[in-house]
Amino acid sequence: MFALFRKAYRDVTQRRLRSLLTLAGIIIGVAGVVAIVSTSENLARAQAAAYANASQADISFWVWDAPASTERALAGLDGIRAAELRTDLFTRCHAVRDSTAQNPDTSRDVFLHGFEDFPNARIDQIFLKQGRWPREGEFVAEQSALEVAPLHLGDTLTCRGRAGNSERRLQLVGIVQTPNYPSAALLDYLTFFAATSEVKQLLGTPGSNALLLKINDRIPARDTANAVVQLLNRRGIPHGAALVRDPQNFSGKRELDALLLLLSAFSAVGLVTSGFLVANTLAAIVAEQVGEIGTLKALGGTRGQVLTIYLFAAFLYGIIGTALGIALGAVVSWRLLAYIGALLNLTTGFEVSPFGIGLGAIVGVGVTLIAGALPSLSATFIPVKRALDSYGITSTYGAGRIDRALLRLIALPPLAAMSLRNLARRTSRTLVTLFVIAVAIAVALAAQSVSVSVDRAIDNLFQTYRADAWVWFGENVSTAFEANLRALPGVVQSEAWSLGDAWVTTEGKTDNQIGSAARARLWGLPANTTLYQPTLAQGRWYRAEENDALVISSDLALAQNLRVGDAIRIDTGADGSTSLTTSPREFKIVGIAVDNSVFLGSQVAGKVFLREDLVAQ
Repeated sequence: MFALFRKAYRDVTQRRLRSLLTLAGIIIGVAGVVAIVSTSENLARAQAAAYANASQADISFWVWDAPASTERALAGLDGIRAAELRTDLFTRCHAVRDSTAQNPDTSRDVFLHGFEDFPNARIDQIFLKQGRWPREGEFVAEQSALEVAPLHLGDTLTCRGRAGNSERRLQLVGIVQTPNYPSAALLDYLTFFAATSEVKQLLGTPGSNALLLKINDRIPARDTANAVVQLLNRRGIPHGAALVRDPQNFSGKRELDALLLLLSAFSAVGLVTSGFLVANTLAAIVAEQVGEIGTLKALGGTRGQVLTIYLFAAFLYGIIGTALGIALGAVVSWRLLAYIGALLNLTTGFEVSPFGIGLGAIVGVGVTLIAGALPSLSATFIPVKRALDSYGITSTYGAGRIDRALLRLIALPPLAAMSLRNLARRTSRTLVTLFVIAVAIAVALAAQSVSVSVDRAIDNLFQTYRADAWVWFGENVSTAFEANLRALPGVVQSEAWSLGDAWVTTEGKTDNQIGSAARARLWGLPANTTLYQPTLAQGRWYRAEENDALVISSDLALAQNLRVGDAIRIDTGADGSTSLTTSPREFKIVGIAVDNSVFLGSQVAGKVFLREDLVAQ
């Protein structure tokens, strides 16, 4: 038995270049499986730790000018474990530099968060990595901000206040890390933290505009959210809809899933290709060793022994390729985890997934054994006489139609004609080789097609959303305000839009039976909008006189199995529950638009387009 294994080892190592190419396919496929599984598990573990360690908010509200007493009032509600007010401002800041400097000053978009007590914050905590906590006239920066902006401790920035409020100078005194916000490279703006009093002066309000809540698991989130809405209404505090955190869908999960899906596809291609490479390699070995097979059988070798030789050769390919693939997959997963973790601001600890290793081993060895089974079995059916009489030349060459056609080629040079005819001598091996080449070309074209498709999708997005600039307001404004914007120099068109989250509920078979609910992004657009050019897959756009018509995006239609003419209910309550300020309204779908673009980290199933005045109501 040892002699049989030794022969199999010699067959594998005899043609080293061929064996290396075969192993490369196995290594790539197994590495992809291990890297994908390990990265997914490590990211899920890191995100779970971030939720636990940073005490991320379970429910958040936009509020306006909320007094400090709101925290004490909310702490008395059942189900609330902690409540904190924050003051947030999206603004622009620029560095204060010497006027004689050669490089001109550049301003940056900044999201400034105001904390009342940095060390004792209980919700959406931040962690000091360098420097100290800020006092009056100071701020700290989220660590990824330093990667996109030339900031150093001691630098002074001038930040713009809200309309009519003076600018303020703030000095950078610390660097912090937080898993609550993705990297500045992804967000395209910087995240800073300062004392609440500083942000309030820039905002021009004595109260806060953000409410963060941690809740007890024993009470449903929607019940707690509705209780908070009721309290805010009693106190006359303007507020928006509740945003309830979904622990299973962290920020950036949708984008990460798309990346892992692409990696899975290419890994599958690698495994399929490696299987054909193994089959082709073993077929070549069998063809080269027909005489040896005849000699082995003449000496009393059984079919089982012949099968064992070549299956063991396939097993060697699988074992070596799988071992190297697991090692490569671990390295790729480690680097990929570090990269994605930095983008999501997560503290990641790397562990190779045992499930990933097991799956990679099963796939790597299994694919090679399955691929090697056919040529190995074919070797066992070669008769002894034909094997001993074989000179490596196919005696049937010239009998087939393709062979005869190739023999008639006389216009080609002799060497070219000989090369072309040689392809027909081993038809099956030639077909396998052509298939592998075709797969490789298909993968290259697929990668290029993905890049072109992304570029085209971005171009189509800009053709759909035709606005050149966006103005976001921290409070509700009248639609008449757009006339003020049109009065500005250079503005030729403006429209008032509304944007928020809502729940879409489909009807069941009866009026009292409600189907599944999906979270969607609610867009309030004028019926005669010119700054949004929908691409309608079905139906039409809603009209100004219609009070019960809406348009949904194609991804929402697919997720909820909706069609033009279906009736759906729109609810702005938390978790799809009935809101205390508005009741669910029923609308009819009149159109389905191809518009599947969402904000980074969005967890919505799609979009709903409705008249702006109806959204305001």
